[in-house]
Amino acid sequence: MKRARIKRIMLWSGLALAVTASIAVTESPADNSAGVVVAASAPSPAVQTDAAPDAAAPKLPGLALHRLTRSPWAESDADPFRAKTWYVAPPAPPPPPPPKPTAPPMPFKYMGALEDTSQGGKTLVYLAKGNDSFQVAVGDKFADAYQLEKIERGQLVIRYLPLSILQTLSTGWTE
Repeated sequence: MKRARIKRIMLWSGLALAVTASIAVTESPADNSAGVVVAASAPSPAVQTDAAPDAAAPKLPGLALHRLTRSPWAESDADPFRAKTWYVAPPAPPPPPPPKPTAPPMPFKYMGALEDTSQGGKTLVYLAKGNDSFQVAVGDKFADAYQLEKIERGQLVIRYLPLSILQTLSTGWTE
């Protein structure tokens, strides 16, 4: 039983020592307010401390205290919490080449043909475009942009001059 009693005394004294050590560590040496009683009846008058910091602060040579200002936070539009991806989209494919220019649809209607014996057997072709009519022989230019190239197998071969494209117009007759 003596052993149990000695053990219990050792435990209690260790606990008392731990509590005393923790109180001593947490209490700062400048904190002597335990013996000071503050009067709650009247507030203490304010003390001017304009000259006090200069007198209390030691002057350190070589320190530029004016340079110790903190710079303001930089405003940024970047979201620091956005998801970051390393995927880089492939470049856009080049645009397709523009289509080749084409001649407008044939605006003429075949009205008929006449073989002129007075001019050495030339064939005259009559074409109509709206209210306009044209009398054309092979090689003639007409309507400011067309030329009759040849007549063959029931078709008129007409060149659209601005693009030099050949077009055909059916006559409906064969040779």
